Amino acid sequence: MPTSTGSLLELENIASLLLDAAREYPNKPALVTEHTSLTFAELAAVVANIARKLRNEGVVEGNFVGINLPTALHIPFMLAVFSLGAVAVRYTPTVAAAGQIELDWVFSVAPMDGTGSTKNVLVTEDYFTPGDITGPLQLTNPKTPQNLCLVVHSSGTTGTPKAVGLSIDLVRQRLVNHTHWVGALPYLSIFDMGAWIGVRSALVHLANAETYHVISSANEAVARVRAAGIRQVECSPAQLTQLVEAAKRGGWQLDSLESVVVTGAAIPGELARQASETLGCEVFVRYGATEMDVISLRNWRDHRSSNVGSPLPGVEVCVTEEGAVLLKAPWMVDGYLSNPSASHDHFIDGWYHPGDKGYLDQGSLVLEGRTKDIINVGGMKVSTSVIENWLPGKFGVTDAAGFAHIAENGLEEYWLAVVGDIPDLAALALELKNEFAIAAPARIVQETEIQRNSNGKIMRSRLSERHAL
Repeated sequence: MPTSTGSLLELENIASLLLDAAREYPNKPALVTEHTSLTFAELAAVVANIARKLRNEGVVEGNFVGINLPTALHIPFMLAVFSLGAVAVRYTPTVAAAGQIELDWVFSVAPMDGTGSTKNVLVTEDYFTPGDITGPLQLTNPKTPQNLCLVVHSSGTTGTPKAVGLSIDLVRQRLVNHTHWVGALPYLSIFDMGAWIGVRSALVHLANAETYHVISSANEAVARVRAAGIRQVECSPAQLTQLVEAAKRGGWQLDSLESVVVTGAAIPGELARQASETLGCEVFVRYGATEMDVISLRNWRDHRSSNVGSPLPGVEVCVTEEGAVLLKAPWMVDGYLSNPSASHDHFIDGWYHPGDKGYLDQGSLVLEGRTKDIINVGGMKVSTSVIENWLPGKFGVTDAAGFAHIAENGLEEYWLAVVGDIPDLAALALELKNEFAIAAPARIVQETEIQRNSNGKIMRSRLSERHAL
């Protein structure tokens, strides 16, 4: 049976969730990819084998262990790191460049350049062969519930990603909190292990002894929904667009699918409508942050797209006179790792400042953009999200992103990047001028795609850098 709330609150090691599931449901599929499938018993044996190899390499409790592996390999490796009382960190070049945490180890399937004092280990196929099932996984618990077990990173859409450390206590509180918003299990998450959303999905399935499906493309996601009878999909707006297009191309009916939960960025109403009609399901919008976890959940039909709904139980929301959104919850972190400047900016007097602007309307939170997505044009503040949400579907535009551009005179301008088969950029510019007046972009540039991070958030700083003078 699924792990009870009481058991979760007493959890001393995340890897014990796997041992519980393997004991109760040894032959039930635990981890399924396009080509392979592991039962809970097999997964436990693989994790035990990885843990022994890590221990033999010298990994000990409290070590920071970077993992640079595909999702299907990352999950058992992460569980093995947990079992040793060490700290799991998804390692990427971006994380390495940020340099906010000093890793003791990096395990990768490809050779890597030297990284200072960090020990680099090449992961070979024998790591993932089942171990001796008569020698079960041994757990080394962190010394206290406040000790870290996991490091994830913020989106980094407006700058360097920030390292967020989660203790065993915060992870278990977040797993308990999932009961307020999670829908039908098993669900399919298209997020990878670089984001808390992806890690949370894997752990939620483990806590409920449900099969976790790993997919690598929109086509595979649609095929898996049909084959496995998946009832819910979790994705970003960009991933939802791909999912809708894949379903249309294949002419597929997704009869089992009951809902799609979209997170990571605002979803245009037109996209939500198309998804609901094409996929034949309800579309929910979830507002959250790595630092806070889930904040609110609403059906896209209930409100306009900027209304993210009422806060979930345990979440407090406050809006300042200047319109800055402040958040608080028991499972919130209280700062970033090795980044006192960012911690000072975002964590003030027990409140988290996500950088969103908005207001409360009869208990529901309405977002008006992000403070860093607000561009000062001639003294008037312009929210990039307004045009981004209005434009798709018009003039052949399939995607759009506003960004700041510094003109020759040193003043900030609002530029707009667009994607799509757009026959007349001048006509588009004129329509935007008529619709938004002074808030219209100073210039429109055409792109082949809008670059987003793994959460689906626009990388505006990349656009500003590419089009800098």
